Amino acid sequence: MRKKLYILSGILACGFMTVTPVFAQETENSSENVQMSESEETQDDILSQMEAANTLEAVLEKNGEIGIHTIYYDNQGAETYSDYVYLGENTFVYENSDGDVDIIQDGEGYGFSSESNLPYRYCFIDDASYEEFLKQNQSNYISSDFSGETLVSEEAEDGVVVVTTEVSGDQVKDSYASLLYQEGDGLRFIYTVDEATHILQSQECYEVSEDGTEFLLSSTTVDTEPDVYEASQDLMDQLDNEDSRTVTFVIDPGTDQERTLEMSVGKGCAVTLVQPEGYTGLYTDEACTQEYEGGDYTEDVTLYMEEGK
Repeated sequence: MRKKLYILSGILACGFMTVTPVFAQETENSSENVQMSESEETQDDILSQMEAANTLEAVLEKNGEIGIHTIYYDNQGAETYSDYVYLGENTFVYENSDGDVDIIQDGEGYGFSSESNLPYRYCFIDDASYEEFLKQNQSNYISSDFSGETLVSEEAEDGVVVVTTEVSGDQVKDSYASLLYQEGDGLRFIYTVDEATHILQSQECYEVSEDGTEFLLSSTTVDTEPDVYEASQDLMDQLDNEDSRTVTFVIDPGTDQERTLEMSVGKGCAVTLVQPEGYTGLYTDEACTQEYEGGDYTEDVTLYMEEGK
């Protein structure tokens, strides 16, 4: 089961705010209003800086590539699951502790599904389809959306800023409900951030109950100098086996827009067509009336797809 990383999703303050008592002669309430206004303005500035620094484009431009490793825990503190994501200029790699692998790189895509126990290749209709699929997967694992989090504290030391934010129970319902074990609880995020670049280095996510007790949901570390990813040779040997089969996709059969795509893959391996918007199914007949329900993955097969189906 794939889980979105909530890394690179928080608010960073770049320095401790000091409110100068320019209006000291005013009432205490007026002074508080001035402080609140300046605090809100500072937090807005911080949010803008973090959003700019932690977009996919900004992070890859700064680092070229990054690795993101996350461990997930149950409400007793035991590790339940982990995954690793490698992001590069033209690369997306995903691995998890279940054995799933997903690789999109240099115009190709392939991987291994632990659920079906099958290696597979992706088939892309065109370059635009590949680019959209790559960016969509990359964006699922890096986010510069900090809405909903409230800045609690920040501490800077030795070039690193530790930032704590919270999300209230009501706000959790909108964006983070799937993370919680107990409905109505809130969340606390603790980030370490590079003080110079504002790029996140790590994140811890805690569930916080109404009585103040909390437990760790996940911990994430970001490697800005990861090793270059290399796919398993065993996986590649299966996909590129000379004992192969051919999977043929016919798009919009019988129309002026008819196109045919072919892909060879080792026997025992699957092929997944990345369908563009407007296409949802695969069929075994040219009229697109008999839905494809899978095969034995050893024989050649021709499948059809039609816009609107």
